[in-house]
Parts: sequence; structure tokens; C-alpha cells
Amino acid sequence: MNKSPSEDAPRRQLTLFDTTCIIVGIIIGAGIYRSSPEIARLTPNTLLLLGLWLLGGLLSLLGALCYAELATAYPKAGGDYVYLTKALGRKVGFLFAWCQLWIVRPGSIGAMA
Repeated sequence: MNKSPSEDAPRRQLTLFDTTCIIVGIIIGAGIYRSSPEIARLTPNTLLLLGLWLLGGLLSLLGALCYAELATAYPKAGGDYVYLTKALGRKVGFLFAWCQLWIVRPGSIGAMA
């Protein structure tokens, strides 16, 4: 019972497995439970259903790998804003940031509510 506080503290780093599980949970989310029965009803056979899910997973993986490359190429805070500003200029980055703030994020939150 005489442990130092540092022994009881959680570790402050994530492994590759930890981060992979977090990203898979974000991408798949709880929507899989709502959309799966509908997609299964609309597809004629199970093999096509699995193929569609694999295709969706592959597209998500490709998108994630693109963002990983951008994050390594431009290691600054700001995400999409930084990438768009570098690629298309400050005006586009500015418009994107303000549209995100006033339209996209509130709309997304409203749709989830």
C-alpha cells in the first residue's frame, strides 16, 4: 500500500493498437447497428453485403492514410484548415474555417440531436 503516486498514475502514451481501436470506433460508430439491417435487406446475397462493407472499410482506410500523410507533411495544429491553406491559399482556408464554425458543425450537431 506504500506505492508512489507515479506507480498508480495511468500511462501517458497510446500504442498502435490503442489508436487503431479508437479510430475504428470513430469510423464505424454506433451507426453500424442501424444501417446493417437496412443494407442487408437491400442486397440480394450475403457475399455482396460483405463485399460492400469491405469496400467501405477500404475507402475509409485510404482516406485515413491520406490524412496521415498530410499530418506528417504539415505537422501543425489546425487540420483541414492547414491543408487547404497550403494547397489553395489563405482565402480558401479562411472560408473553410468560418463555414465549419457557422454552418457545418452546428448542422452536424443539429442532425445528431
